[in-house]
Amino acid sequence: MLHEGRPVPLSPSKGKAREETRWRTGWWDFTPLLEHTQKPLVWSEASILFFAHPTRLDVIGRHFSSSKQFLISPPPLVNSSSSQFNPPSFISIAPGDGYLFVFYPGKTGNSVGCIWKRGPRIDSWLIVDCWEFAKFTYPVAAEWLGSPRTWHLDATGSASRLPLRGPQTPVSDPNLLYITSDHRANLCYLEHYRQLRVISCSLDQNGATSGVTQLDETISKHVSRHCTLASIGLAYSEPSIIVATRLRSLPSQFSHEPQFSNLPVNSTDSTSSVNEWEIWGEEDVINLCELRLQFDGTPMWRPSSSDSSTTPLGLLALHTNALPPIQCSTHGIVNLTIVSSSQNISSISAATVQDRTVFHMVVTCLDFGDYTSTPKSELIIHSFSRLGPKLDKSSDQIFWKIREEARRSFYPEVLCFSSPFFTENKDLLCHVGIVRTSGSIPKKGRARKVEIGYIKVLRLPDLSDDDSWQPSTIWSTTDRLGQELPLTIAVSQNGVLVNTVSAWLPHASVHSLPKRKSSISDISIPHHSLALTSAILLGKCTSDISHILSLPTVSMNDIVNILHRAVQLLDRHDNGVLHRYTPNFMGFIIEICRYACKTRMQLHSLEDEKENLEQYSRTLFDILSLKAFNEAFEECREDDGNPDFQSIWYLIGLSEFIVHFVENLVKECILWCNPGNRDAHSCNSMRLPTLNAPSLLPLAHPYALENVCKAVSHVAKLRAYIGTLPAGGEKEGIAKSVLLDLVDCSGIDFAALDALLADYYKELAVVNADDCRLSLASCRPVTSMYPLLSKILRRIDGLKGLNKPMLFIKPMDLVDGVQQLSLAFEKKEIEMDAILKKPLAKQAPESVCVRCGGTSLLGVDLSDSKISIKWRMWEKTQMPRCVCYGFNVKANPVLQI
Repeated sequence: MLHEGRPVPLSPSKGKAREETRWRTGWWDFTPLLEHTQKPLVWSEASILFFAHPTRLDVIGRHFSSSKQFLISPPPLVNSSSSQFNPPSFISIAPGDGYLFVFYPGKTGNSVGCIWKRGPRIDSWLIVDCWEFAKFTYPVAAEWLGSPRTWHLDATGSASRLPLRGPQTPVSDPNLLYITSDHRANLCYLEHYRQLRVISCSLDQNGATSGVTQLDETISKHVSRHCTLASIGLAYSEPSIIVATRLRSLPSQFSHEPQFSNLPVNSTDSTSSVNEWEIWGEEDVINLCELRLQFDGTPMWRPSSSDSSTTPLGLLALHTNALPPIQCSTHGIVNLTIVSSSQNISSISAATVQDRTVFHMVVTCLDFGDYTSTPKSELIIHSFSRLGPKLDKSSDQIFWKIREEARRSFYPEVLCFSSPFFTENKDLLCHVGIVRTSGSIPKKGRARKVEIGYIKVLRLPDLSDDDSWQPSTIWSTTDRLGQELPLTIAVSQNGVLVNTVSAWLPHASVHSLPKRKSSISDISIPHHSLALTSAILLGKCTSDISHILSLPTVSMNDIVNILHRAVQLLDRHDNGVLHRYTPNFMGFIIEICRYACKTRMQLHSLEDEKENLEQYSRTLFDILSLKAFNEAFEECREDDGNPDFQSIWYLIGLSEFIVHFVENLVKECILWCNPGNRDAHSCNSMRLPTLNAPSLLPLAHPYALENVCKAVSHVAKLRAYIGTLPAGGEKEGIAKSVLLDLVDCSGIDFAALDALLADYYKELAVVNADDCRLSLASCRPVTSMYPLLSKILRRIDGLKGLNKPMLFIKPMDLVDGVQQLSLAFEKKEIEMDAILKKPLAKQAPESVCVRCGGTSLLGVDLSDSKISIKWRMWEKTQMPRCVCYGFNVKANPVLQI
């Protein structure tokens, strides 16, 4: 008798209830793979997990790992009759996160597909267009054509651009190719300044289609072959597209029609009905078809039905060439994946080379047998080789050679997923997730997680184990053993994590993917250094990498080494632009510090380490804030170089942060140069600054010092400009008083400090470049910087016009000191704007950064004509990303999930 619960005890208990000691899965736990009922799940390059709401028509976007969520509501075409639709069943994201496709299945009528375009924030999506699908048809697979060429880093850190993947699409964007359940290929594309077009062609026969497809109400009503599984293959330097499909033979009438007709019943067709029953079910072949996208630069025309005039059809056409099917006796095919061959990643066009492997097809099979035991899983690899260029497009000549390369069984364990990927050396490998079917249950209180499987790396196409990769573990919580199976997966944008979802539980799990085994060679580049460099070069979100590096199992020395090697690679690819990727790299360190404070403090109460991480993050964030403010000063100025007077109040607000930052920096210099001038009480309550203190990094690193110099110069020029204004107008008088009080009461002569730092910046050029990279990776000055650093500290200590008493003792400090004598005094923490550096007060913030967590009002008044256009332009450039180069989302989205 089949067991119904999990975990399952091995023997019955007598008397007092005994704890279950074993967990076990049944064959039914894996049936969602065969029935293709997995939930839609995609992981975008901005680290957004898109999935469907379980009961409503919304798409949920959740950022990893900040857990910020937002909803994408259905389009008006669906929302106006929401009761006629089911929740989204298919989601696809375009490379670069520019577009999103969602399919809304109709309950009884036509279904709807919709394409969104991303706005300035990662949670703002605008509808491009919607179109209807025929009844009971739905997308099975989809690919985006015309994606830009991407960068690839090899094992030595050298970057090169990969060839174009798939056919060219020079006049349309987006271009969505999808296969529907009626076994048709559909191309949805948008030409510039035109409406969305959809062209469709059958995969069962050869031909070409260029016209706009009209919705056919009978297309799914009498279809006898139903496509249940499909894969679209795009290869580098290859214009042809290979489509593999799995079909199921169905009755000529769908089950939604009446099962019994009115009497009298005609029984003359009973024999043919019996014969039809014998052929129903999964076909024993994998159908193949070649697609080619034609574009000749001239519009195509068709005669109009009303008169002799012509009607434009468009510039694109789909050509189909049916290929011989692959015989496959296994009926339990659960996944098809067609991937470009590693031989095809070259500058030579594959169309000019004969007998060259262009594609590999990975087939995952599950054989349930008689449905009484664990299914047997198998992986099969097929290769597609071009025999030669096809010159005659009208010919039906077959020019593809298809052969089986290898197959591998995983019994008694079960293969749940496979995911091919390319390595740094452009080798084609495959992640496979393997689950055990039983195991021991730990005793209560001993472990919260239990290993239920593992992920390892196989070589393609021979399916042998790659021992250079260390397998990773698939975990499950003790209360979900046997239920939390990784049936639906999404790989992170940088290929270091995988998100898994079970068919039975709404809970999602995140697992680490295998990583390369550490090499004994000191010259080898760490795997995560290459992944980080590639992510920054491509502009991807780095949260999955920071999640891995912030784990307590990774030491701080390992993190510094990984960061050091990454910044070396970034500087190699700056194309002559000094510090081109340094700001984004600094933002990544801020992200690691933030995550590490959370993960490490949960396991270890290391207050000193937490304080260091917070100081690293604060120092780097201040430097990036100076960079953003320098851009604001440069944007808000007139042609003569003077500040824009309409933006003067905003510039004064930025100057307040700069003045306070410079005050703290100068205090550090004075305290280091005069350690004996403080009394014993001060020495016990304050820590003496050292030359390797993170707070002195702005004076040691060239990029940081450059931004400090610019900020000091901007404040000095603004002070000089305000001082020349006549005191006639009220606005001018107030602005003059505020800025003069701010700068002159700081105790620092900004004009003199500007000249001093400018001279020192030239001297800093002699510091070794790699030492500068190491100081940035470790967030503190290194030993080789000490001589120059000590020199500038003494120069600042002896700066002309430096008023030390005024610098250290502020009037507000004296007032606060009197207030603190009261026992009832409690200093309130005021939430500050992360970008504008002013109190948020009672105003609701407009945006929040998913990297640093900072909130801001920036972008609220972009349409206010009373605000300077130059200031609004700067605000617009800051809206998509925070000063730490993290993505912004709306601060308080209305969520009812």
